[in-house]
Amino acid sequence: MDAYTKPTGVEFKTIVVSGQNDVVADKEADVLTLVAGTDISIETNEGTDTITINAIGGGGGFVSSGDPASPDMREWPGSTYDFSSVGDNINTWYEFDLNSIAGVPTAAKAVLLYVNIQDGAVDSGLEFRDSANSNDYNISAITTKVTNDWMSADVTVPITDGKIDIRSTGIVFTDFTRIDLTVKGWWL
Repeated sequence: MDAYTKPTGVEFKTIVVSGQNDVVADKEADVLTLVAGTDISIETNEGTDTITINAIGGGGGFVSSGDPASPDMREWPGSTYDFSSVGDNINTWYEFDLNSIAGVPTAAKAVLLYVNIQDGAVDSGLEFRDSANSNDYNISAITTKVTNDWMSADVTVPITDGKIDIRSTGIVFTDFTRIDLTVKGWWL
């Protein structure tokens, strides 16, 4: 059994946390124990004499994307994606990498989008889902209510590796007149 040797240098007797009772050593060989709470991990490194406290599982809250001067994505007839719901395009999901389009981190769990759509038909819309999903039950959607008028909505979508899927729904006989998509922020 090792004998206790009183330290000869500086040592801490009191640990102070703002708004809490002090933790005070009440004997010479007292031990301080750190306990990880919910969604917290504590790691020690004896080689570097460090203690690291990390948030896990519960996420890091909402992160705003700031104040963009224009939409992160703008689509119109003849551009990159064909969102018409006729022929081969019915139920076609298109994958969007929001990490490369808008800087959404791959660690994000969900994304908040501001979506504007315009079409010459009533009840045409867009559906959104996590790109890791393959079923149609955990989706978000926006639908036009009037022809040739803008429909706008905030849409929350689960996200994996910074990617979501988008497809058209309803009676879009031609491509949408225009789609504007802006990333308002995300949850970590």
